[in-house]
Amino acid sequence: MLRDLRQRGLVPASTERFLEALRVMNEASHGMDVDVEAAERAVEVGAAFLVELKELGGPG
Repeated sequence: MLRDLRQRGLVPASTERFLEALRVMNEASHGMDVDVEAAERAVEVGAAFLVELKELGGPG
């Protein structure tokens, strides 16, 4: 999905931060110990990324 958005020039500003957050979430989902602060940041970045995606999609 991110490659497709990049090709269309629609990459949200928080993409790089989102990729780092995704790494943290992936580690947590596989049972690895994740720093509490990193997990909190991942949630915040993920929420911001979703808002940016919605804004790129326009109204509705």
